[in-house]
Amino acid sequence: MISELRLSEKITKELIFLLGKDGDVQYFAHFARPFFEIRIPGYYDVKGIEGNKTTWVHLKNPGRYSLEAFIENLENMI
Repeated sequence: MISELRLSEKITKELIFLLGKDGDVQYFAHFARPFFEIRIPGYYDVKGIEGNKTTWVHLKNPGRYSLEAFIENLENMI
């Protein structure tokens, strides 16, 4: 399941690394628009561009971890 999320705030470098604290973060600061990929094995992948208000979330096992749980976790971080 892949969803595009629209956030109320722009994605910051701090949020990127906070979301990826339990997984693998690839952050490409040298791109014209800094791109990131976050992988939390068994749960989700997140991709996006720093400074945007949208991101793509790929849930690896929607029965085990829901989009609602991801959003709740994200809201608690912001």
